[in-house]
Amino acid sequence: MAKITMGEVGDIKFSTQLKPSPVYDILRSSTAATANLESSLMHCGIPADKPFVIKAPLFVAYHLLGLEFNMASVADNHLMDHTGKGLADTIK
Repeated sequence: MAKITMGEVGDIKFSTQLKPSPVYDILRSSTAATANLESSLMHCGIPADKPFVIKAPLFVAYHLLGLEFNMASVADNHLMDHTGKGLADTIK
């Protein structure tokens, strides 16, 4: 029987710099790795009128691929911080 290991990360958020972390090693050694993406991925957009608005640059998507995530959830309260454009850019 094959051994399956799950690496799960909740509410990940990126700024313009990514720093090495022990979490990366755990994810890379997992058979399947999932995460909840805390923000939209986009270059620019009109922010929503709310106290805390976050986004991450599009290049973060390549870093997520490098971490070998099998799936990322976008069901988060900050996904629409930059309206439908943020959602559309993130899905792309």
